[in-house]
Amino acid sequence: MSLRRVAAKFRLLPIHRPLSTQVATTSAEQLTSPKSLSELSERAGFVPRPPEPEKDPKPGFRGGKALFIFFLCNAVPFSAIMYYLREQREKRTEMAMLILPKAPEEVAAEVLRVIRTAAVCFLLQDSQAATGALRVDPHPPEATAYVPPTGPLPIVPQMERNFLTDMLESPAVVGLGFVHFALSRQSQEAQAIMAGRRKAALLYVSHTRAAYCTITGQLSILSDPDCRRRYWKPSWSWCFLAPADPQEEEPREQWQSEDYVLVRFAIDQASLQSVVDTALRWDARHVKRVPSSEGARWEDAMQV
Repeated sequence: MSLRRVAAKFRLLPIHRPLSTQVATTSAEQLTSPKSLSELSERAGFVPRPPEPEKDPKPGFRGGKALFIFFLCNAVPFSAIMYYLREQREKRTEMAMLILPKAPEEVAAEVLRVIRTAAVCFLLQDSQAATGALRVDPHPPEATAYVPPTGPLPIVPQMERNFLTDMLESPAVVGLGFVHFALSRQSQEAQAIMAGRRKAALLYVSHTRAAYCTITGQLSILSDPDCRRRYWKPSWSWCFLAPADPQEEEPREQWQSEDYVLVRFAIDQASLQSVVDTALRWDARHVKRVPSSEGARWEDAMQV
């Protein structure tokens, strides 16, 4: 077949143009049509405006409102803090012991306030025990000695005693009679007590009452399980080793540790002094506890 016949044959077929060429041709035709020109003339109003020239800033300070809001937001909390501190200072002044009481019962009541507001307490044993001051974490004083009950609970005998049943069955009565605290069996203080050194004193310092007191008495060790459970404090768990027995399936309670020694302090005498830097700090009041059938009473320790 000759080249002329091939050329003549292909001329009769439609020419297939690329898609981009067709789009370009269609776009050119739309732009040149009257309809497209009218649309362009309508869209000419939507052309972005030219940027406006920047105005010169006005002279003077213009941040007065922002500065006022800033000072207001900082002044209100600061004023509240100052008011709180002033109120606490006045309250502390009112609670502080301004003068030493004279009546023995008033001295005992003030000693009890110092004990209940004291931040720290120290155990002081006699010189024969050969021990120094030891910081302890005692319970609040109780008026009477706790006697562990015998037998099951009266209403629910199948229930074991816990802190809730203790509050209902035998609640603690606040009073200046007995103090309970814990010692480690390995400590020198506990060894001295077990050796027969029972005379000791507890020193309380209260910055709230601006005073400190010293109570003296006799120490004794309580081995009753119910007493050990009742007076156990969760904060003492860090000071004693947990009881561990590989033969037991369930772990025992923390108060069952053999290193835990519960000590009862029976108060005999009390002394009260002030920590204020005045002439009052050299004075002191000494009272003694006298048991009786109607209840303990307090007398002047200097009284013959």
